[in-house]
Amino acid sequence: MTVESIITSIFIYLIPILFLFYMAIEVLLHNVQSKIHRLASLIVLGFVLLFLEEYIRHLLPIQYSASVMNFWYGCVSALLISFGFHFVAEVTSFKQRIPVRLRPYIYYVPVFIVFLSVFLLTHVFTSQGFVQQWIWKLPIHNTAYYLSITTGNLFTVFFIYIIFKQRKVIESLERKRIMDILLYSFTIVLVWNIIFGYIDFGKWLPPRPYIFAGVVWCFMLRMAMLKYDFLSSYSKRYEILFNLNPNAIILVDSKGVIKEANPTAQYFLEDANIRNRNVFEAYQTTYQKEWIDLYHRIFDKRQPVREFEAEIESVRDGKTRHLLIDGDFLFVDQQPYFMIIIRNITSEKQKAEQVSFLAYHDSLTQLPNRRSFYQSLEKRIQSSTKQNIAIMLFDLDSFKQVNDLYGHTVGDDFLRHVAKEVAEFVQGKGFAARLGGDEFVICLDDIPSLEFVKGEAQSLLNRFKENPFCEKGIEIPIKASIGVSIYPEHGVLADELVRKADQSLYKVKNQGKNNFHMNGSVS
Repeated sequence: MTVESIITSIFIYLIPILFLFYMAIEVLLHNVQSKIHRLASLIVLGFVLLFLEEYIRHLLPIQYSASVMNFWYGCVSALLISFGFHFVAEVTSFKQRIPVRLRPYIYYVPVFIVFLSVFLLTHVFTSQGFVQQWIWKLPIHNTAYYLSITTGNLFTVFFIYIIFKQRKVIESLERKRIMDILLYSFTIVLVWNIIFGYIDFGKWLPPRPYIFAGVVWCFMLRMAMLKYDFLSSYSKRYEILFNLNPNAIILVDSKGVIKEANPTAQYFLEDANIRNRNVFEAYQTTYQKEWIDLYHRIFDKRQPVREFEAEIESVRDGKTRHLLIDGDFLFVDQQPYFMIIIRNITSEKQKAEQVSFLAYHDSLTQLPNRRSFYQSLEKRIQSSTKQNIAIMLFDLDSFKQVNDLYGHTVGDDFLRHVAKEVAEFVQGKGFAARLGGDEFVICLDDIPSLEFVKGEAQSLLNRFKENPFCEKGIEIPIKASIGVSIYPEHGVLADELVRKADQSLYKVKNQGKNNFHMNGSVS
């Protein structure tokens, strides 16, 4: 074998082999779990084997060409037809027309026929005659040769027909374009096989030049992958999910340096160039050192994080952000990284706090409600030893007239004004609540004497008198009837104390209103 023959064979066979092998691995690694990916990879590997067979046959003496062609080339060609049929059926959904149990038998009938031909040594599909012309060992174009070429072309026509028919029922524009590329690729393969399969070019071309149609088909397949994400990998899909995810996602190394961040994270962390910044620099926090220590402990232990709640302060506006953090570890290029998903739950937290607030507070006045009042009073009674507690229960005199005269909107504003005065009055002394309607209650803690309580009741009436409701040109005086009870003189239970205060309140109502009263011996 001459140097010219060796160099020529390297360019003719080894370069396509390397390209096709790389293509097969690339397609397979895009998604190993996908049947379509595996089939496409097997088709490309089939062409690799065809080129490898021709390269080895080129190196061997001509007397071995028939055997190599019969066993190697014939079997691989049959596998290519079967893999091609299976691939087209999967891509176009043509498989839906074939019963599930029959699919393997229908797809791989050509393999059975050719294998039978090969092992019975009938040589129906492979040429047994070869001649040496220049450096090439060329097959003689006899009946077996033409039968082999024609069979392959008929299957290619069949594939084109399937793709063409299925394309008509596809609605997706992207899938139509992918079908177009497959249609063009198989058509080019067919035309190529007809020209270079049936015409004898003699020594001017390598043996079986039609196998180079495999390179064309693989090139078209790669173009579909790149242009229309055909045979797109899971990584491509995850990249789309990564970029579109409404939650912030960041990939952080062992030192806290951000290696990847999706657009949401860039917005949330207030920096479009967040990569290569330390995650702990993105926010101001009082406990930054504790955060860093915690992160290192988690990273050292490879400890996943699930629904970890945190609060941080925004660099931009100083407001507190409530976060829910999930994270886990993965290896990238043999290095451990922490994938963190950050959900901003500030609004949810605020809504939850508002719901919790409204469960114990009056929505109109923002004062504690009846439920809250009784719970707080019970706690005070249980924790009280020798200290006295005073209950000042009051309602507003002639409040119904306010609603009737000015309307409920002004009536609500009036109640809010009263609540504001009450809240300021009770500050540092105890707490106040709205029991409902125009009825309010004040609890005074640790009263020093009964005279003190009377002074506080009068002080409240004076405050009302000095601060009437004045809005929108309307002035409404505040008048109230106050009933007072003392713990433990008037009772040791919350209900009992409120009932005694209510009895005193009605005595005030019956005696002219806008005053206060205490029952029994303490009045």
